[in-house]
Amino acid sequence: MTDRRAIGRALHALLAGIVWDSPARGFAYTSERLQLWDDVPTQPAMMTQEGDERHTQTTRGMPLRILEYRVIVYQRTGVDTSLPRPADENDLIMGAIEEAIPDGSEPDLNQTLGGLVHSVRISGTVLKDDGAMDGQAMIVVPIDVIVP
Repeated sequence: MTDRRAIGRALHALLAGIVWDSPARGFAYTSERLQLWDDVPTQPAMMTQEGDERHTQTTRGMPLRILEYRVIVYQRTGVDTSLPRPADENDLIMGAIEEAIPDGSEPDLNQTLGGLVHSVRISGTVLKDDGAMDGQAMIVVPIDVIVP
């Protein structure tokens, strides 16, 4: 039986601990509950949100479940004039997320959440708003967790 709660917590813990840039920065706030950016106590903030599930079968008839998650990141960057462009902070954070969740092209780098799942992948369109207009930046990353 798939322990969805353990999977969600492990994914959240993995991403809550990422750092980016030099000197290293990380998330000031994380939650497993999606909130509006005005409601989070501090930023940068990262939230994970469980989405839909897809059930299918492999070519050999084995069941395959894909659990969909979204990672939502808020950070205030549009007013930071020390950055050459507001999108730089999004790019640094996205790079750290990609490092935590490798693309799976090398089997030794497959993210399994400590053996809980077969693999974790970024899957689909990553939505990014650099905050240039109002100073509030956001990233939404779709994640597929593949459970045999």
